[in-house]
Parts: sequence; structure tokens; C-alpha cells
Amino acid sequence: MAGDAKGASPHNLMASTLGDELKLATQGRSHVFGIALKDRAAILPAGYAADAAYWIDHQSGAWVTSTYYRNDLPKWAADFNSSNRSSKYWDRDWHDSNGNTLRTTAHRKTKDGTDAGFYEVVGSTPFANEYEFEFAKDLINYEQLGTGASTDLLTISLSANDILGHQVGPDSPEIQAMALALDHELAEFFNFLGHKIGLANLWIALSADHGIAPLPTVAEKLHIPAAALDAASLGAQINKTLAARFSAGKPVDFVKSFDYPVAWLNDEAFSSLKVKEEDAERAVGEALKQIGLRGYYTRWQLAQGAVADTELGHKYLHSYSPEGGWYVMGVPAPFAVGGKKGTDHATPYSYDTHVPLAFYGVPFQPGTFYTHAEPVDLAVTFASLLGINAPTHATGRVLTEALAPPHRADNSAPPAGKSPRPLRPPVELKPAALIASHGGQP
Repeated sequence: MAGDAKGASPHNLMASTLGDELKLATQGRSHVFGIALKDRAAILPAGYAADAAYWIDHQSGAWVTSTYYRNDLPKWAADFNSSNRSSKYWDRDWHDSNGNTLRTTAHRKTKDGTDAGFYEVVGSTPFANEYEFEFAKDLINYEQLGTGASTDLLTISLSANDILGHQVGPDSPEIQAMALALDHELAEFFNFLGHKIGLANLWIALSADHGIAPLPTVAEKLHIPAAALDAASLGAQINKTLAARFSAGKPVDFVKSFDYPVAWLNDEAFSSLKVKEEDAERAVGEALKQIGLRGYYTRWQLAQGAVADTELGHKYLHSYSPEGGWYVMGVPAPFAVGGKKGTDHATPYSYDTHVPLAFYGVPFQPGTFYTHAEPVDLAVTFASLLGINAPTHATGRVLTEALAPPHRADNSAPPAGKSPRPLRPPVELKPAALIASHGGQP
């Protein structure tokens, strides 16, 4: 709605979210919103029951939503767009701390001669994060988050970090400058929250949905084996191998799409030869190994839970989806990416899975903790503190080591006829919880 792109909704979401469980626990009294540059990064964290999810029209930068949530934009969001707030982020230079120009958001043309849009030009700079925070402030003000009797939830996915990371890798001066700029932007946003709601009334979590591989050229300079592969050429090799086995060398697109390292099968081509899913996916997996992948997991295999009881096996099992037709998930060699330019993720290795997880709020104690933790622990920890159910398919744990001990006076007892106060606030009280995720999905 309010944009030209195809519709988007949580239709394909297969589990409840923290926001959904918060809505259930308060019978809809809590407010839940999601913000991102990308539709999926706004919708999926917010969930089914959210009041709204907002993302931008990639060309104009205007904020849009889905008719799944509401039939039109609220007046405050429409006013935000009509005031052309995105225009101030065009035609600006992004400087590092030494004053060097890193990028410009000057208007430019794409390869086909059309005008490059807001997402393409501004999206890979700190100005995009600033734009999201600007919209978030208006949402908090006009939706009156944190002012009611029930806890509210706002998720913010800072997509600019992801966009830039794909282009320049994690070791570039631009990424370092992005991190520094984000630190300043978060400080300013937290200052706003402190004045508007009060930091004592907030729980905040910061994390990411994935890391990123170093640029292959960076790894190779350090004599670490790495590769920038041509996914299109590899896909053609896979189909050639399969054609030799199944169609006497006649060209057939048995793999209709190869998004390294995942192969999406043409089930109709296999079915016409009376090849079952299990056998077709295994054949594709063996073809993946022939082009250099170290192993594979098939959709059929994952559906049966037929994986080794290992950390690697569990990672791929947790990545299983029954949707999308027949597919095979290849296990690439470390530091191999499926593109000649930039870098990528979608591997089980540490550079992909090592991400920050930070909490702020009264329930948490200061410190750095070296126990094993994962982003999936975030929702479970918040749910436990709120006294609500964890999301339906949550696999995380409550990060008890990060929780502050309950405060209770020595040898104290409640007055006669009164019950002791709960150690943690029930869901009917503050905080208003806010989550910012550094980066959306690819």
C-alpha cells in the first residue's frame, strides 16, 4: 500500500513472534510495530498480530505498509511522507571521522539508464539508518508507545548495515565508519527515548540476523584459501552433469535456480522422468559436490530429521522449511562466496554466525558474558521476564547469567496481611521493549 511493489504480509511466517505472544498475553492492549527499509525485515519480527509494519518504497523512499495490517497509512505517517522528509538525504557526502568522502548520495542513473532509487543510493549509507530513526521517533510520538498500562514492542531492522556489508565486506573502512556513525545515531535515539519515555522504563536489545564473509581478495592476501565464484556458471555445470545422467546429454534445466550455495530444483522435469524427490535431490547434491561444495542437505532429508546429531547438522535442520518446492542446501568451503563482486553469507561458519547480542534495562546486570548465547535467546529471555509464553517454535534459552539478582532487604518481610511484591514486573507494567536488529535479510 502506498507503493508500486507487490503486496507483502506475514502469510508465510510459520511461527508466532514475541510480539504475537505479547498481544495474546495482554489481549491486544500492547502495541507492536516493526520498521525496516525492507518489507520482510519489518514484517517478520513484528508478526501476525502487529498493529503495523512499515518499510520504504525503494524508488521514492516513502514509507509504506500492507493492507494486511491496515487499509491506509495513519495520518502521521502520511504527513511524514507528504513533507518529503527523504529529500534531505539526497545529494549529500558521507565523510569518515577524518573528513574523507566515503560515498555520495547524488542522484545518478542505473545501468539501464533509469533513475537510481532511494534504496540503491541512500540505502548503503548511515543516512538510511538516520532516516529509520527519524520515522521511529514519529511513530513513538504519535502512537504513544510506552505511555499505556501494557508493555509495547517496537522492532527496528537497520538494513543499511546489511546492504553495505554485502558490497564492501566486514573489514573495509566504510564498514568501520558505518559502525561509528551507528554508535552516534543510537546514542541520539536513546537520548530521545530517555526524554520521551525514561530509560528506566525501557528494555533494549541489539543483535543481528547474520554476519558476513570477508571479501575473498582480503582473505587471499593473508594466504587464506578463498574464492569468488560465478554462481551462474556453476549452475550451468550442475545442469550439464544432471543432463548427462538423466536426459542423455540433452539440455534440461533440472536446477531452475542456483542461489549459491542453495539449488532449487525443477520438480516437473524430474517428475516427468519418474524420478522421486529423494533421488532427485540426492543427485543434485552429488552434482554440488562435483563443483566444489563440501557436502549437502536435501529438503527430503531435513523433513525426515535425518541429520547427524552434530552442531552442523542442527544448524541445517533449524534452516529447514517445507515451502519452496524441492531444494538442496550445499555446504560451501569456508570463505567461498557465490559472486564475483562483494561478499555474502548463508554458511555455517563463525564469520556468519558470530554476531553481537546486547541488552539494556533494569533486569540486566552490567558485564560481558562468555557463555554460549545465540540471537534466538533474545525472544525467550524477554518472554520469561515479561511472564508470557515464548514464541511457538522458540529454541533459545533464558540468559540467566545476564540477569541482575533480585533486590530484597535482609531479614525483611512483608507487612502483616500483605503479599510480597513480585521480583519482576508483570506484563501489565512497563517497560516498553525496543529491539534494533543490525541488518535485514538478504
